[in-house]
Amino acid sequence: MFRLTNVGRIPVSFTLEKKHFGPAGLNIEPDKVTKLMPNASALFNVTYATRKTAKFGKSKILVPFDVKGGPSYNVEFVANLTIPELAMSSENLDFGKVCV
Repeated sequence: MFRLTNVGRIPVSFTLEKKHFGPAGLNIEPDKVTKLMPNASALFNVTYATRKTAKFGKSKILVPFDVKGGPSYNVEFVANLTIPELAMSSENLDFGKVCV
């Protein structure tokens, strides 16, 4: 998650074109903000879904924030893809405290 705040003096509207980041597995919601008032903030939820064919290591995705009637700002999202390491005991399992 991240929060974007309008520090300007006029309301701002912008869109995020999913064609720029959707195919890479990145999802940002909401993808459109209308009339974000001065000193107001918008909260964004970001998820990244990898594919089996994804390469390990750093993955960078550049997302343009297109401001209506203004400039476009690029935000770079970086993820580090690794192989999860799991080890399970074959002798015992500890479920901690369990209410019965």
